[in-house]
Amino acid sequence: MNMPLDEIKTAIGLIKSNDGADDCKVEKHMEQIADIMKHLETEIKEIKPLLENLDEKQHKVIMNKLAPRGTALSQTLLLLFG
Repeated sequence: MNMPLDEIKTAIGLIKSNDGADDCKVEKHMEQIADIMKHLETEIKEIKPLLENLDEKQHKVIMNKLAPRGTALSQTLLLLFG
């Protein structure tokens, strides 16, 4: 399941708002977020051994591409759970 970070933020924003969102809608969004988190966890576990085999330069290039997304995701999760 691929869901852009902006869609995750929107889903969280809907959940956090107090505009009378019904329980079904909130539950649906939470299930989607949980599925995405499971998928992300699986992907990270699969790629970790591959990253360990890269040389330092390759590893740095990949990490520089992922770092901004990782930071944004961490902040978004803090909004949800914080």
